[in-house]
Amino acid sequence: MRFFLFIISLFIFSPLALQAEPTVNDGLLDLRTWNPATDEAIEVKGQVPFYWKSFLISGPSSGERIFQDFPGSWNKDTKFPAIGFGSYRLRILLPNLQALSLRSGIISSSARYYINGSLIWQDGEPGQNFESTRGGMTKSWIHTFKPETTELILVIEVANYDMLAGGAYGELRIGNQEKILKIHEEASSKGLLLIGAMLIMSFYHILLYLLRREDSSTLWYGMFCGLMAGHLTIADPSAPWQLFYELDYSSRVRLFNITWVLALPCFFAFAFKLFPSKRWIPTALWVISFSIALIVTQTQPHDFMTTLSIFSVFASFFLVYLTVHAIRCYREKMQGAAPFLIALVCLFAAAMNDMLAMRGYIQSTPLLTKGVFLFTIGQSFLIAARFSKAFHRAETSEGEVKELNLSLERKVEEQTRDIRDMVSSLRGQRDKMERLNEYISDNVLERFFPHDLVSDLKAGRPIFNVKPQRKEVGVLFADLCGFTAQTESLDPTRLALLLNEFFKTLTQIAMDEGGTVDKFLGDGMLVLFELRHPHSPTGAIHAASTCALRMQAAMVGLNLIWQEQFGLNFSLRIGLHYGEAFVGCFGGDRRAEYTAIGTTVSIASRVESVAVPGQIFATESFRGACVEGLWEFAGEFKLKGITKAMRLFQLWDMKR
Repeated sequence: MRFFLFIISLFIFSPLALQAEPTVNDGLLDLRTWNPATDEAIEVKGQVPFYWKSFLISGPSSGERIFQDFPGSWNKDTKFPAIGFGSYRLRILLPNLQALSLRSGIISSSARYYINGSLIWQDGEPGQNFESTRGGMTKSWIHTFKPETTELILVIEVANYDMLAGGAYGELRIGNQEKILKIHEEASSKGLLLIGAMLIMSFYHILLYLLRREDSSTLWYGMFCGLMAGHLTIADPSAPWQLFYELDYSSRVRLFNITWVLALPCFFAFAFKLFPSKRWIPTALWVISFSIALIVTQTQPHDFMTTLSIFSVFASFFLVYLTVHAIRCYREKMQGAAPFLIALVCLFAAAMNDMLAMRGYIQSTPLLTKGVFLFTIGQSFLIAARFSKAFHRAETSEGEVKELNLSLERKVEEQTRDIRDMVSSLRGQRDKMERLNEYISDNVLERFFPHDLVSDLKAGRPIFNVKPQRKEVGVLFADLCGFTAQTESLDPTRLALLLNEFFKTLTQIAMDEGGTVDKFLGDGMLVLFELRHPHSPTGAIHAASTCALRMQAAMVGLNLIWQEQFGLNFSLRIGLHYGEAFVGCFGGDRRAEYTAIGTTVSIASRVESVAVPGQIFATESFRGACVEGLWEFAGEFKLKGITKAMRLFQLWDMKR
């Protein structure tokens, strides 16, 4: 209980800002003493001029002007109705011309934003009547800009023909991009945390009901959490996902309201299962909620909002009754009544706050998210308490069972001593086999098979029976020029030393760049670069290009060694190509090889054969995927086995 109260106190008594922020006075936000590079982002709030039935930029602009609290609904403490249109106009004085960002919340129910007469954002389609207006109310948005003057004129044209409160009641902040993005990410993280917690609670309780159907309270609470997770997903303006924003405005508003309308009777059914009361109350609420949900699905937002307002009054009476009932249960000292009552009061207060704020009766930030979170924490506390008692009973029973089985354990211990010795011996043998397998994997397989193939073998995945797959790959062919002619008189032992040094160096470079050494071909080698993301080859192609450049650079050091040891000097030709190939195991039951075959591999080999010694040639497809390479057109070449001449390019370096 103390921990639960501590969590609540963190929400209620959250730290307040020690430094007062500039506010809007008579339509002017003076930020000349504010430093956007070091100071926090400013929330735009205060007295802002509001022009009723006026669109200051797109026209008409002849309406009545008043000063109104911003953010807030225009029908709060004014003579204006919620239905209509108007404009907010705000002057902002800046300290310098440093780049800034704006972040805005939801506006009811469509808006256009202008800075110095230029449109920067539009949500829906504001109009002068219902027929010309299309609702928006989508996500929070961020606009980054570099002001041309130190005075900004921010105009927000708003139209509302659906909601019970019209105007800009979402938070509007200005600051440098880093701080605005931080605020946006924090809001998104909090929303994701809450929705994730609600979904976890929903799945957990529904599964709990499926395993133990005697208690239906877990089903009702799981359904409540699931519906509220959907409601909060639609309602959260900072949500990073696009699941519901693909829907049209009317569908989103319907889902937004249907979820909370149906969540309410689930919540009451759950509460009355825990603390029984009159049965007709949840039944009546189910009938009313389904009726309202049916009306919402069959009508437009501007038609069913009044119905929802009446339903909210009924819901408030039901919540009051439930609160009184929870107090009665607490006085009767029913198990779990105290944390349930505290969580219920928090949820009820948050719901009433948001209900009054949405209708423009009060000026307040949304609290339903915190209320739902606190209620979820409360139910988690109840679940933990129940499990704690169950564990305590289980521990007590376990002690009794231990005493009864003590004598039996002694007998079993004597009879199983020999078995333990055998198990210990088997474990020793198993450990030896595991060490042997690790040695084979790390010191044998890695030398003769590609790294990815060895990883699949270690993981126990079948690879030899899997059919080859068509994949996009980058292919690198490297070959020493004139090797046979220069080494024909060289002793075989010294020849082996030379080749091993050559392959060791180039293999290490290929593996460093993420390539797979497919095979050694005499005095050459084939390296594959498989694409992890088939439609985005940049990474693999960049790695293949870097690998080729590093191989050419390594030849300088190798030639110094060979010149000293053997009196020999070689040039390296490299060919590069990018395309599709069949990659997998080829062969039969007695002999198989993991490799790549196809025209792509053949073309790379042909490109290497026409490359200038000491240079890197690549096809046009490879060059097009390597945007960071420094290329030079090498000419058109007729390659063996290829009908048309191919345009080849020479790679000199990579952009730094």
